[in-house]
Amino acid sequence: MGHRVERCYHLVQNHMQAYRTLPTADGDVVVQGGDLGRWMNAQRFGWEQLLPVQQWILENTLKVAPAGEDERPVKRTQDTLWALNLTAARQFHARERHLRVPRKHIEQ
Repeated sequence: MGHRVERCYHLVQNHMQAYRTLPTADGDVVVQGGDLGRWMNAQRFGWEQLLPVQQWILENTLKVAPAGEDERPVKRTQDTLWALNLTAARQFHARERHLRVPRKHIEQ
């Protein structure tokens, strides 16, 4: 695996251990600048381009399967992503009373 692929894999693995869920939609979980939902969708929808060892790792460690024929990734516009980020910032501010968000923080 390349460095970026390994990094995303480990970020998804950490997220899974912490929250017991896999990111499934673009923009849902962004950690250290990496969109984990987008990465997961790229793996599932590009399954045939993965090496057999990569497929095995995803299936056996994260319980990820290739995307089904009836699935289509949800496309999010820049406006939708901006609205999600604004909502997360408002939620964080309401709770913490500041916007000094730690770099690794994930707002659910």
